Amino acid sequence: MNTTIANDLYKVAAEAFENTCGLLTLPPAEAQESEAALAGCVRVDFKGPVNGALIVQVCGPLLAVMAQHMLEEKTTPSVLAQTDALQEISNMICGNILPYAVDPQWIFYMVPMVAGNPDQRRPSPGWTLWAEARVAFEEGSMDLKLYGEPERR
Repeated sequence: MNTTIANDLYKVAAEAFENTCGLLTLPPAEAQESEAALAGCVRVDFKGPVNGALIVQVCGPLLAVMAQHMLEEKTTPSVLAQTDALQEISNMICGNILPYAVDPQWIFYMVPMVAGNPDQRRPSPGWTLWAEARVAFEEGSMDLKLYGEPERR
C-alpha cells in the first residue's frame, strides 16, 4: 500500500464530503473502527490503461445525513435516494483520486454499483490494495479502499 496515495485518498474524500454535503471530518486520530452497522456500500469499477475499483463503506447514520445534505431535503431521503447519493459521491471520489494514483493523462470509464453482496466488496483476483483510508464524521464513518492491477501503476 502506498502511504502517499492513502493520504491523498483521505483528503479527496474529506473534500468531497465538505464541498458536496457540508459535512466536516473529525481529526484523523478520531477515525477509529466504527461499531455502528454498515449503512451502505458502493463499488466504483474503473477501466482504462489500468483497471481497478474503489470500494466505499459507510457506517452509522452518516448515509442518511449525507443524502439529506446533498439533496437539500428537510426530511430523511428514501433508501433509494440515499443509495444514489452514495453512488454519486463515490464516483466523484474515484474520479478525483485516480490522477494521484496513476498517470493524470489517462482516461477512465467508471461504473458505480451498489455492493450489497459481500463478494462485491472484494477486489478482483490479482488486484492489489493501492490505498485505504478511514474518514470519521460526527454522524458515522466511511472506509475507502482503492484496488488495482499491480504492475500498471
